Amino acid sequence: MSNDTDKLELDSEFWTPEDKKVTHFDFEQHMFSCWNVTQDINILFEGVMDKNLTQDQIANALLGMHQIYELKFSKLMDMYEDLMSQRKI
Repeated sequence: MSNDTDKLELDSEFWTPEDKKVTHFDFEQHMFSCWNVTQDINILFEGVMDKNLTQDQIANALLGMHQIYELKFSKLMDMYEDLMSQRKI
């Protein structure tokens, strides 16, 4: 995407355009979405207990969760730093 007319207009909790200022609401919503880690752990627990997942399936699920939450918490920190630079925190 080489120019402004080609920019995608995405409204996602995980993606914030560079020119969009982060608000307290954006930050709070993303912070709450990070709590999904506990629900994901429960789903994996149920899979282990009820579905007899293999060790490989469990390892893959844990690696995937690790990668997703690394991205989510990194984004949360970026949003926090943006709010700090705007002197809104």
